[in-house]
Amino acid sequence: MEVQCPKCRTRYEVDDWKLSQKMLRVECPACSCPFEKLSKRCKPIDMKKTEPQPVASSSTPLLGPQITTADHLPAKKILVVDDSLFFREMILDILKPLRADFLIASNGIEALEIIKNQEPDVVLLDLHLPQKNGFAVIREVRSSPSLKNTCLLAMSGVYHKEEDAVEAKKIGANDFIKKSFTPEILQQFVKTWLIW
Repeated sequence: MEVQCPKCRTRYEVDDWKLSQKMLRVECPACSCPFEKLSKRCKPIDMKKTEPQPVASSSTPLLGPQITTADHLPAKKILVVDDSLFFREMILDILKPLRADFLIASNGIEALEIIKNQEPDVVLLDLHLPQKNGFAVIREVRSSPSLKNTCLLAMSGVYHKEEDAVEAKKIGANDFIKKSFTPEILQQFVKTWLIW
């Protein structure tokens, strides 16, 4: 079956003869855009009158990466807060494969404003920030009833004190990571908290 990406218009062949689902869920190998295509073996259906179809299981054979249920929900928002432009850009590059909407802040005051107005799903927060440090941001977020469920992931430099991690968790950070992470470790760390 030939499919075409609605975003980049790339065409490619997908075997749908083994699929049990009526709807083929694929991800474009060229631009990573997820989309659905009605299997050519099925008649069009009126979506208003039918129950939602289950997403293909991990055992369902598809060409290209498989899309999970989470990919059909609105994009998650990740706020990256660091005063170092280098670290902000590096973190954004590392987390880009997570296909989230990214927000950035360079100090604690900007971070609080974005948290209040944009309500990110996950905040990756440097503890040592100008104007208002990460500890103060954690305290303020946890003291606000409307923000108390925000996922706050604290981070600190290579030469951090062990007390930083303990204090951050004590005042309300969900978790802590050292900035000496590898790309794989940071991706897995954030991905774990995107699901919570």
